[in-house]
Amino acid sequence: MKYLTSIFFSITDSIYLSKFRWLIFTLFTLLFRLPYYLFSEKRMHGDEAFLWLSNQNNLDGYDVTLHPFNHDYLGMTDFLFTIPFLPFFGNSGIANQLGLTLVYLLSAFLLVSISENVFSKSVGKLTFFLTLLPSSFIMIMSATYHGGHFTASVIGLMAIYFIFQIDSQKGNRNYLYSILVGFFFLLSYYTSHLNVLMLLVGFPIFFYQLVSIFKFNLKVLSGLILALAFGCIFGYVPEILGKIYRVVEPTHNKDVTVPGFMFAQNNLFVLLKYGIESISGILSHPYMRYYGFQVNKNLGLFIKIFAYINLLGFVVGFLTFRLVKGLKDKTIKISDNRLIFFIFYVILLGGNCLALVAISKNVDDFGIRYLMPVAIFSPIMVAWAWTELASISLILQRIVVTVFFLLTLGGYITGYTKPALYTFEGSPGSKEVYAYFEEKKIHFSFSNHWLAYNLIKLSGQKHLSSPAIELMGGMNYPGLHKKVLDASKKEKIAFAQMIGVIPAWFDFIKKDNLGQYIDIPEGKYRILEESQIDRWKIYIVESIP
Repeated sequence: MKYLTSIFFSITDSIYLSKFRWLIFTLFTLLFRLPYYLFSEKRMHGDEAFLWLSNQNNLDGYDVTLHPFNHDYLGMTDFLFTIPFLPFFGNSGIANQLGLTLVYLLSAFLLVSISENVFSKSVGKLTFFLTLLPSSFIMIMSATYHGGHFTASVIGLMAIYFIFQIDSQKGNRNYLYSILVGFFFLLSYYTSHLNVLMLLVGFPIFFYQLVSIFKFNLKVLSGLILALAFGCIFGYVPEILGKIYRVVEPTHNKDVTVPGFMFAQNNLFVLLKYGIESISGILSHPYMRYYGFQVNKNLGLFIKIFAYINLLGFVVGFLTFRLVKGLKDKTIKISDNRLIFFIFYVILLGGNCLALVAISKNVDDFGIRYLMPVAIFSPIMVAWAWTELASISLILQRIVVTVFFLLTLGGYITGYTKPALYTFEGSPGSKEVYAYFEEKKIHFSFSNHWLAYNLIKLSGQKHLSSPAIELMGGMNYPGLHKKVLDASKKEKIAFAQMIGVIPAWFDFIKKDNLGQYIDIPEGKYRILEESQIDRWKIYIVESIP
């Protein structure tokens, strides 16, 4: 182990100290994400195809929106990062992936810069490698065009970066930094309202930072706070415009009326089973099982224990001990940036975990994406804890770091050598269903969220499909729904539903003396033909006058 750790640290030192380190980082990141680029269209699931349609409408100037149709808690910021690639790839899966790669590279630069500025080069080095070989949670979140949760956290990270750029020696630049703090915080909120957690903790930290640097110099403080307010107003402009100009009145999730903590038991279970590992940064996130990243029971238990020790033992427990000791010994001041950053992280960690438990919905393993606001800071905190550990025992620190990276690297090697990573389909059977519709000359359909938007994308909008939510009292895109509904009165259409998923068209099938028909609030449809394509049950129907 000693020989192995020596080799590992020699390699990491050489790369980190190289003047080409960011070029190496970029090339490795591009190579690492190659499967995501090559299979970007096949991997695209319903949410991504839904956002593709939002982007396409904006490009076409049709139903232009600053929110993805009725999802008024999400913005269109992700689309900005795809713009450089549109001339080469058009509005496509690979353009989305390359845009997300830009966001990820930005996050890595910010994390390393904060580590070096607030802590030390040693922390910066470990942060560099924790972002070079990211946890599976960050990998999936930064490689899925899924509503801006990752991008919102990175934009919030930019605000935090500028908070710690404020310094008494920087004069008028502090006003610019304050403007940027406000702008990026509010832009992150527009991108995903989930990031309000970072704002709730970040703004008090900003004020704490100002007072700790400028004491009670009211002239400077009032000027910087006014600069912050100006930045907030500017950053909130997209949100205001999105509320004024709407394609549709938002209804998504508006039917959730249950009180907070209604699903606390289930959500706490999800947090403890998946959340701690995901925040800790180790490769064990449940998303990865879909791509073949599987471990046996014993190794899985070891990873879970290691993750708990890493986050609760090293990051929270050990750093608390070190900071309290430093305050007692007067080697750390109350205004120390390290202490301020730690307070920020711990409050955000507790708040984010509490929010996941309290949320008014029954979350599953995919629900841990709501932990993104705190998870984005994990590389810094883990690197800092490991660096502090070296002051106690250099051997122990090197063993911990080496084991962590070997587990992560081993996990990726295992996953990347399995066919599941390359054969995964975001919407299984969508190509086959579309081919069937082409054969039957069906140009309109009602289906579910996971199929509808993929059919629209596959057909280049020649086939229009409205998802089931439109028939269940919700509304994603009424304009699309109206087109399908109007067409259903004039020509044969199809109903398609994934077997085993509710709501299903099976629930609306009735029978009379002429045979079976589907009875929904919008009308009655006689079933002319039924078949099964992959996991989809298909009904070809015509309207009953």
